[in-house]
Amino acid sequence: MDWSGLPPITDLLTMLLMLTIFAGLGEEFGWRGFALPRLQNRYSALVSGLIVGVLWWLWHIPLFLIEGVGQYTMAQEVGFLPAFLGYGLFVVSSAVTYAWLFNNTRGSVLLVAVYHASMNAWTVYTGAWEHPSRMYTSFALSALVSIAAVLLFGAKNLSRKHDRDVLAPEQV
Repeated sequence: MDWSGLPPITDLLTMLLMLTIFAGLGEEFGWRGFALPRLQNRYSALVSGLIVGVLWWLWHIPLFLIEGVGQYTMAQEVGFLPAFLGYGLFVVSSAVTYAWLFNNTRGSVLLVAVYHASMNAWTVYTGAWEHPSRMYTSFALSALVSIAAVLLFGAKNLSRKHDRDVLAPEQV
């Protein structure tokens, strides 16, 4: 891959900061800070992550209808259904990885938000949305990382060191 056409690295750092504040923290207080611990009261970390992932995927449907947004561009390139399903695989599998990160940091929404922002920033910085093969490769890698986390750390807690992060019954 030719990296010479990429913008200056300072653009990536600026995107990372802005996306952490506006996208990462904006979403993660809801998905991981609120929903995930409540779901983990009832279900395993894996099932909770999958539930959050499906809701998170559906939350992003409008992005497929907004011209100029990466999901829209991908849908125009490969068709709505393949783009939507591929993105669904990415988001749902990412939600499992995010649940693993959340549970292994004892519930750090900040670290999950920074990770979320870094994924978004890298995708924008490299222009991956304009190249469906790159995006599908990213989607597949995300699924493999999630599968590895489940196999290595177990579906119950997605952690070897800690129990999954749950709220006490009186907090629910």
